[in-house]
Amino acid sequence: FHKEKQSLKISFTLIDPNDIDKLFSFHVTLDSKTEEYKISKVDPVLKAADLLTQSLNEKKINFAMFVRKMRQEFVNSCTNS
Repeated sequence: FHKEKQSLKISFTLIDPNDIDKLFSFHVTLDSKTEEYKISKVDPVLKAADLLTQSLNEKKINFAMFVRKMRQEFVNSCTNS
């Protein structure tokens, strides 16, 4: 956790078969007042990020599933480009 922002940075490598060292990442913050998760600094940008965050906040998926789905979206972004 970054104390000044209370955010968690989640990073992945081994996503892009053409560049296995390329970093894919996003930051997650939990709003203590609303108890909702917010994501930021998604790199590279994912179209599905907002929808996955909404599913997480609506408790349709748990946090571990959210992280797995975000990783899968990064994988998909490499195969679809």
